[in-house]
Amino acid sequence: MAPAERLFSRWRDFLLTHSSSLRAQTMATIEVSGDGWAMVGDSAGLVDPITGEGLYYALRSAELCAEALLAHRPEDYELRLEEESFPS
Repeated sequence: MAPAERLFSRWRDFLLTHSSSLRAQTMATIEVSGDGWAMVGDSAGLVDPITGEGLYYALRSAELCAEALLAHRPEDYELRLEEESFPS
């Protein structure tokens, strides 16, 4: 199975068994990036669970992803996204 097909299959299975709303549990159970790929916005589960709003999260996650890529540290994207979405 091609990498894109494996990713789609895993994502489909996740959506069928979990809520994809913005919450700490979502970040703990889904990968938002990997070798040669990254998800932003709705695809990463970044949707406000009350309002359904996702535009801000889509743009901000894209910005964080771009910053990590430009710094040649793509592995930092997921960590920065989690830190910003769920500050300690």
